[in-house]
Amino acid sequence: ATLWPASMVLLKYLERHPTLFLQGQGTENQIKLVDLGAGTGITTIGAALLGASHCICTDGCSKVVQLAQENIAHAQEKLQSQIPSQTTETQPSSSSKTKIG
Repeated sequence: ATLWPASMVLLKYLERHPTLFLQGQGTENQIKLVDLGAGTGITTIGAALLGASHCICTDGCSKVVQLAQENIAHAQEKLQSQIPSQTTETQPSSSSKTKIG
């Protein structure tokens, strides 16, 4: 899989415009992302970290989808290991889950 420059440009744009995600705080206006041709899944991971309520990561190649799944799982593990011990009992909300398929 290739990390396309456009992925990084999109992530920088989303990072610089956090109000795009803040608009979706109500149940009717939640921000949903569909990452078509996701490759490594970096855009999906970044959007989830920036506050997207639902992310769907897709690609036409099953090997690439597997790579994206592994990258997302690795990112989730890394984030879980950084949570302070006082909050490890807290379960993430369903809106923070990433769906791949």
